[in-house]
Amino acid sequence: MKYSIFTQSLIIGTFLAGAWSAPIYAQNSTAETEASAQAALDTEQLETEYTEEEIVQIKALMAEAEAFNKTVTPKFGKIELPSAGVTLDLGENYYFLDGADTKKIIVEQWGNPPDSKSLGMIFEKDTDAFFYDYAVEVSFDRSGYVSDEDAKDINFDKLLKSMQKDTRSVNPERIKQGYPSVELKGWADTPQYDAENKRLLWSKLLKFGGEEGDTLNYNMRFLGRRGVLEFNYIAVAESLPEVIADMPEMSEMASFNDGHRYADFDETTDKVAAYGVAGLIAGGVAAKKFGLIAILLVFLKKGWIFILAGFAFLGRMFRSKGDKIG
Repeated sequence: MKYSIFTQSLIIGTFLAGAWSAPIYAQNSTAETEASAQAALDTEQLETEYTEEEIVQIKALMAEAEAFNKTVTPKFGKIELPSAGVTLDLGENYYFLDGADTKKIIVEQWGNPPDSKSLGMIFEKDTDAFFYDYAVEVSFDRSGYVSDEDAKDINFDKLLKSMQKDTRSVNPERIKQGYPSVELKGWADTPQYDAENKRLLWSKLLKFGGEEGDTLNYNMRFLGRRGVLEFNYIAVAESLPEVIADMPEMSEMASFNDGHRYADFDETTDKVAAYGVAGLIAGGVAAKKFGLIAILLVFLKKGWIFILAGFAFLGRMFRSKGDKIG
């Protein structure tokens, strides 16, 4: 069953009021969780603040979330990603959903095409796989060894202007295919490259069509011998402070295994990517060969830009009842 954004905002308001403080697998008992949620929904305050029809919709959506969370299996601690030659050490504050569970979210819940590069998703431990502040999609791009020789010479202002120009030029095709226009408003966090640890961080502010708020597109890349491990943050702009606060722990989470590290590169046998650090920021090999227009159209067809657009309304859901009605 599909619900309006307004109805979903009612759900979030109920969550923030304490109806459901943690996902079912973070509780001692599913029965206890259901009883707690039901009790919160039956309170006099809820009945006085919402209409009977709204309460029915709230209960239905919470039941849908309850059912969905029963279908996924969170994993904790150290996670092996053999296809990428990577180990994730989640520590105590995060959990991981594997590729099969991630497909349930990206494909079945959001209605996007499957992505063979996607290895899973990372969530904060006390958040829900149905409702959450932000999530991190993990994928591996086996494009080859990315030389970082250009990193120290990148003019990020010039790169941004070029990306903005190309973004504007792709909008007619986006609109033609039934997607909202997109505006690259600027850097939310200027690109930073850690040459010692071979990590790249950057974030952009995007605005989709008539959406009221901006969408945050935050990216972290780990350079390896045979390709790049990608952390793609799915969040709204208001989540940027929390995302930045989590960066130190997140940046230490992934490590390439022996034989897969950047330093293990063998120039006599290993494939070299057709782009450098600037190309990673602009969009990878398609940006190198065809320009940013091409890579945006690829993302459009894969649904990733649309996924980010879909999260623009999640920011508005995380508001109090007094703020949600415009």
